Amino acid sequence: MLRIDLHTHTVFSGHAFGTIYEIAAEAARKNMQMIAFTDHGPSMSSVISPLHFMFKHRFPEYINGVRTLYGCEANILNESGELDIDEEIQKDLDILLAAIHLETSYVDLSLDGNTRAVINALKNPHLKVLSHPAHPYYPCQLETILNTAIDNHVLLELNTSYLRSRPNEIPSVKSMVDLVKNRGAKLLVNSDTHFVHEVGDDDALYENWNALDMNEELIINNYPDELCSFLGIKI
Repeated sequence: MLRIDLHTHTVFSGHAFGTIYEIAAEAARKNMQMIAFTDHGPSMSSVISPLHFMFKHRFPEYINGVRTLYGCEANILNESGELDIDEEIQKDLDILLAAIHLETSYVDLSLDGNTRAVINALKNPHLKVLSHPAHPYYPCQLETILNTAIDNHVLLELNTSYLRSRPNEIPSVKSMVDLVKNRGAKLLVNSDTHFVHEVGDDDALYENWNALDMNEELIINNYPDELCSFLGIKI
């Protein structure tokens, strides 16, 4: 079970099924230390208004004793790497994740164009995490993107929900693990929670542990001080 899980979605994402307080209560029940609420940016269909991301100043730092972060999983919109929330909002968030997603205005730019779109997004100084990079919705040059993320001090996410739902893509996750090892970097393991019971769930990671050739030292969640320093926040 993860003690820290920095990718969760609430009912406000339009296709998730728990509230902030329900997810936090489940995290507390599981003795978790920190969670982030990272609803999808507003360009995704059936998603909330941009106003949702403008209430950081009223958001509680702790719910049921669990440190809570106010964030967003933004959508990459185009080849320029533009995100679908304003820069002023990006600055104010505790954590900003991003990826290309379906059901947005993004148009498939083929291998080279998609790669450029992600690379340009990675140059955004506010971006902290590249969501599910080993499971791209559109073709891209994975090794180039992974190296660029590391070079720009953006964490690569190992998304456990995709290990469950897309096991045929485990080889691409293994490629990411190998590259992170070779670069002396760390991975951020997240659940990508859409149902309350999923928060902190890393069972799929350990079911595939040997196939991925993982080790505990690779997981930055295991080093709260290092992770908090990276994010510029305190537990």
